[in-house]
Amino acid sequence: MSFKTRYSRKTKNMEDIILDAPFETDALVRMSQDETIIWRGAPSRSLSIFDIRFDLRFILAIIKRGAFFSWFILAFLLHYIFLGLSPTSIAIWLAIGTVAIVTPEFLLMKRKMNTQYILTSRQLIFHLWWWGKKSTHSIPLSKIANVMISENSYGKIGTILIIIKDASLLTFSTYDFVSNEIRHQPSLEMIKDIHTVTNIFQQTIRENRKK
Repeated sequence: MSFKTRYSRKTKNMEDIILDAPFETDALVRMSQDETIIWRGAPSRSLSIFDIRFDLRFILAIIKRGAFFSWFILAFLLHYIFLGLSPTSIAIWLAIGTVAIVTPEFLLMKRKMNTQYILTSRQLIFHLWWWGKKSTHSIPLSKIANVMISENSYGKIGTILIIIKDASLLTFSTYDFVSNEIRHQPSLEMIKDIHTVTNIFQQTIRENRKK
């Protein structure tokens, strides 16, 4: 059994949804006629380094990037010592350095901007991005045991961890935008008003169990 369950198209008016158009279309296809949207959101873009402060995961991510950049500097120095530098080689090294520094940050930003979530009365839908490919995935609420706030939260912004009854059935991964790593369980990242949204999720899951 897969979490990618399919539903008939929802027919009620959905003009109030402000989402990526392909995601909205795919989400509607996955919804039944009596299914309603409870909440929709995306990772906050207002979280800054001042909010993260001394988060160990963020510090480790910076160290990893620094280690990579150190290898680049070492390679440049070795080239300079043994082969010297010409205008052409300088231009090439500058281009390589720019790409090496900018590309990871660009991919992280692209992934974050293309991540969106929808909670309905029956399922949780994810819109994700990975290496230029967008994908939509869903988890029926009946497969969710519980939701909890991650220990690493920043004021009213935080991460909601989704506890699955049978994690072996999960067919996709979410992304931790602070540590710049793939998570090993589904999550909603950098959510504003984290406590309010978590309460909405828990209430919706409880109501779904009563049906």
